[in-house]
Amino acid sequence: MKRVNLLLLAASTAFLMSCGNGGETVDAGEEGTEATATTESTTYTVDTEKSTVEWTGKKLAYGHTGVIQIKDGEVSVENGTLKAGNFTIDMNTMDETTTASDEEKEQKLVGHLKSDDFFKVGQFPTSEFAITKVENGNISGNLTILDVTKEISFPAQVNVTDNELTANAEFTINRTDWGIKYASGNFFEDLAADKAISDDIAYKVNLVATK
Repeated sequence: MKRVNLLLLAASTAFLMSCGNGGETVDAGEEGTEATATTESTTYTVDTEKSTVEWTGKKLAYGHTGVIQIKDGEVSVENGTLKAGNFTIDMNTMDETTTASDEEKEQKLVGHLKSDDFFKVGQFPTSEFAITKVENGNISGNLTILDVTKEISFPAQVNVTDNELTANAEFTINRTDWGIKYASGNFFEDLAADKAISDDIAYKVNLVATK
């Protein structure tokens, strides 16, 4: 199976700065051991058209929301239970959905997020998420953004039928755990308050996978 950035994500993502409406902020630990499929497992392929990853970002006075697309992925199911999975996020698909009065300003934001200040999309065009464990309603996995891999865990609602798996999750990560420190008030003490960007990244993931 391919290694994958959920989910999710995202991307990280992607990926992406957030306010606190994307679930609790998760702890970022050392890289875990990736879960593997068994001979009894059934593989479901992610439907990239039906699956969605949303992000929310925030400065002091206002925020932005957007989307980013899953490039590919697959999950393994055994006895009706999710056991393993890998997902890839296409960082080049990062887009803003917030209504803005200035279209040029929207394009400037997305361009800045893709730049070396944040996600270095030219050098790292994808982010990845690989499941390490599914237990007690929580999914744990290795989230790779840029060249940094951290294990995170978050609650998820997973439903499995004979032909389809759906999963929904909301969680928030601290972007500085992946080395993204631009305009972080925790790293730049002389930063003006109205220039500081939240360290948090909120993700809302809706995953659909089919046989």
